[in-house]
Amino acid sequence: SGINAEYGDDDGNMLDENGDVIPDLKLGEEPLGDVIIAPDGTILGPDGKPVLDNDGEPVKVPHPDSGIPLTVNDDGDLLDSKGNPILLPDTKKPVKPILHKCPYISDDGTLHGPDNLPIVNPETGNPIKIKLNPDGSLPIDDDGNMLDE
Repeated sequence: SGINAEYGDDDGNMLDENGDVIPDLKLGEEPLGDVIIAPDGTILGPDGKPVLDNDGEPVKVPHPDSGIPLTVNDDGDLLDSKGNPILLPDTKKPVKPILHKCPYISDDGTLHGPDNLPIVNPETGNPIKIKLNPDGSLPIDDDGNMLDE
């Protein structure tokens, strides 16, 4: 699939494979927050692209399916494998996980919330599946809407 503007609307809503709005699902807002963990543990930022460290390398954390908890400091900032706070690319603010957890995509593409439960499309009741672009980024259209598979 990939970026396809016909799946987006001007209000920043995420749309399903039929082009219907998935209510209440936007990056940067509850329940998703600012980042999503890709199946390989890469942190994807609000722009859908991997967050890079000071060396220009994608920041990785243990995937929630691994059973290894995320590392946070006393301020609640998410830490990378080197113990440094992970900063959002645009604002340089530290990522603050919700209850020490972040939403993530499992190996089969299912989008999970910070509570580890699959996020479902309220209209179909089916779990939302995300297929990453070949470069590892989230499929997002020009309006910032995340697209499902």
